[in-house]
Amino acid sequence: MTLNISDLLITIDQSNIDMTKTQLSISLRERFDEIKRVFSLTEKELAEVLLLDSQDMLTSRTKWDSQISAKAFTDRIFSVVVLTMDWESYGYNVTNFSLHQPLVDGKSLLSLLSEKKLDNSLILFSGCRLTLLGAGETVLKDPFS
Repeated sequence: MTLNISDLLITIDQSNIDMTKTQLSISLRERFDEIKRVFSLTEKELAEVLLLDSQDMLTSRTKWDSQISAKAFTDRIFSVVVLTMDWESYGYNVTNFSLHQPLVDGKSLLSLLSEKKLDNSLILFSGCRLTLLGAGETVLKDPFS
């Protein structure tokens, strides 16, 4: 069984917000690009985060079981998108180097993102740790000079 992500759309009905029933459609490719940008992921690393076996994002099987489960896949995408929005709202930054750096119990951010069950609190904690590690590199100007 293959999954063609170019044909899928995530649709959010905003009828409870606006009286003129409008719909906002965002393609999965746009969501995937946003996740890649926020976490500095390559296409292969994005496949790992989404628990896909193959580097080819257009025809892949999930690690959940031998057959693709649409609900499990959409749940995973939703979880990663929510985590991405939280990560960005905290203003955390990640580079490709820091993505592979051990942060919590010897695990890198990529390995935390690639676990079957995402631990949002631990991942956001690692973002805080990355921020603190990066703060030590900043040289502040002496205000009295």
